[in-house]
Amino acid sequence: MRANYSAELYVERALILVRDRSDVSGGPTVTNAAESVIADLAAGMGVKGRRVVYLDTLGVWDELLHDGERFTGYAPLDLELAAQLVKLERRGSA
Repeated sequence: MRANYSAELYVERALILVRDRSDVSGGPTVTNAAESVIADLAAGMGVKGRRVVYLDTLGVWDELLHDGERFTGYAPLDLELAAQLVKLERRGSA
């Protein structure tokens, strides 16, 4: 079973923003299906040279690390980017 998520590309920021939707639809979370999420994004919009950040079902922003094709780990977001994403989310623009 694959994770249910939405993804938006922000070209000017070299950023892909992923929102976990498993709390609505069930199934694995983005955290638990990170390998397939990165593989899907790499095959679709491409991840090379782009940061992939996600909002998990608890409302926490983190980053999915990758080598341009495959998932390689997780990282917390730096405070500046996290603050920007929270502002965008509150305005409904993220």
